[in-house]
Amino acid sequence: MFAILLRFIVPSAALHPNVSHTAVLQEQIKSQAFTVLRTKCNVCHATKKRTDIFTISNMDSLAADIQKQVFVKKKMPKGRKIKLTEKETQNLRHWLDATLSQ
Repeated sequence: MFAILLRFIVPSAALHPNVSHTAVLQEQIKSQAFTVLRTKCNVCHATKKRTDIFTISNMDSLAADIQKQVFVKKKMPKGRKIKLTEKETQNLRHWLDATLSQ
């Protein structure tokens, strides 16, 4: 229980000295981007394109397509109801920059 409470206070890298600060930061960026994909993209994909549901494990392999559809072609998200906030856009951009530069 102490380790769980400590995790909220102390960064993961401090609890696991073998994990670099960069790796922890990358996981946080990915997690924030996944939250956007889950809440803004999967809402529609779950009903209309069931084969294209974003998961934490497949999102990196779909990064180039997401970049193209969201930022180049500006086709996603579709419709008028679902819009990305500035923070959500920033979260996606940070993750895409990190993922596509590898």
